[in-house]
Amino acid sequence: MQRFEYYGDLENVVQGTGELYLKDGIKHPVSFEIAKRGEEKLLFNAILDEVEAFDAFSLLTSAGLDKIEGVDSDGRKILVTGLLTKDSTVGSKTDSKVILNGYAGQCEIGDKVFDDGFIAQFDLINFLFLGNKSVVKKSEKQNKVTRSMLQLQFSDFECKIEQVDNYKVVKQLLKRQGGVIRTSKLIVEVKSQSDYETVLGKIRKLCQLLSVARSTFINWGSCKINDSGGVVIYELYGNALTRPFHGNELINDLPEDTLQFLKSAWQAYDKYEEIFDMKRFLYGYADTYMNSFIETRSLNIAVLVDNLSSRWAKQENREKFLDKKIFIENLPSLRKGVVELLEKMFGNLKESHAKVMSSKAKELNRRPLDWKLKRLCKAFNCPINNDEIKQFVYIRDSLAHSSLFPDDVNDTNAFLFMRHFLDRIVLSVFDYQGGYFDMESRTKKNLRIS
Repeated sequence: MQRFEYYGDLENVVQGTGELYLKDGIKHPVSFEIAKRGEEKLLFNAILDEVEAFDAFSLLTSAGLDKIEGVDSDGRKILVTGLLTKDSTVGSKTDSKVILNGYAGQCEIGDKVFDDGFIAQFDLINFLFLGNKSVVKKSEKQNKVTRSMLQLQFSDFECKIEQVDNYKVVKQLLKRQGGVIRTSKLIVEVKSQSDYETVLGKIRKLCQLLSVARSTFINWGSCKINDSGGVVIYELYGNALTRPFHGNELINDLPEDTLQFLKSAWQAYDKYEEIFDMKRFLYGYADTYMNSFIETRSLNIAVLVDNLSSRWAKQENREKFLDKKIFIENLPSLRKGVVELLEKMFGNLKESHAKVMSSKAKELNRRPLDWKLKRLCKAFNCPINNDEIKQFVYIRDSLAHSSLFPDDVNDTNAFLFMRHFLDRIVLSVFDYQGGYFDMESRTKKNLRIS
């Protein structure tokens, strides 16, 4: 079939024939190809024959794409979903061919039927580590013992992570060029369909925690399920949610610190998952390392800190000074009183200005950020003092109201201070005790070691 054009170097995933479904239920026979660009983007190419080109093109653009169902040359089932057309080509009046190119959210190959002894292998992206288990790497010249496996065991989940064969090269590419690269594979046993769904949730959680530890976005991009005989019976490819590699590690790649962090963070994640909306928060945390203006990154940090402190204040029922219902009922009278007071104190103040100023009265019932931060830091024994809280709020207020750092602080120093402030809170919430990298002083420190 006709290859993709203008998409660069691609890795073929699967080819097949089947039917393209539109969101209105109409379907068309197609031949198709699924490919990956690098480690992150999943693409589809579909060719529609035996249709009138103009009618098909009009129908596709108006109805929208739903999915592709079909089989490959070996008869394996294929399901492609999350289709987004980026380019389309319509033939001439004598050529009824329609070619569609674009992105796919997910591609499943094979039957999703699992049993005891089945093994799942997930390709991990951008995770650098030194293992805690030795592995013998065989070659034509010699066998070499390497610490290239990380064995992980929690109360409700266990797996192992193995480095790719060219790990040393991959590591240097990431550190020197950045980008998104497959670095390892996660291996775990699956026993049933329901167990598989549970495993997916555990791996998402693990990737989020690893992202915090390494200060870069770590995710998985594809999965293969092998039966007890080692035959691949199911494959899953996704349009992986990734970010370019960021080289500043909060927790270094030595297994002792990594395991200590994961041990405490794994339990704390479950304990505070609903209170802090951990999934959303940790995605936001990874984004604070994205390359952009330091003002923007600092604002993102401020938002996350505010979010954590506000959620904890709500948990403690200390978000407001007065009962919310009572305050709202009396708010009109409060605003009226504020207007009268402003007009009395400032006789030349315009009435319209006084009304706008009185609209701020609704904020009087909200406890200030520094109060909430003190409560949060006390609850989790964060190594942050009151002067640092005052400084954080001072910088945050300037950024929030002007998108600029205060005039009396150095921009870079202020950003690094906010970076370190957030890191200490996150590590404390995860109850971590061990070594970490202090971005503010650019040194390794220990957190709450007795």
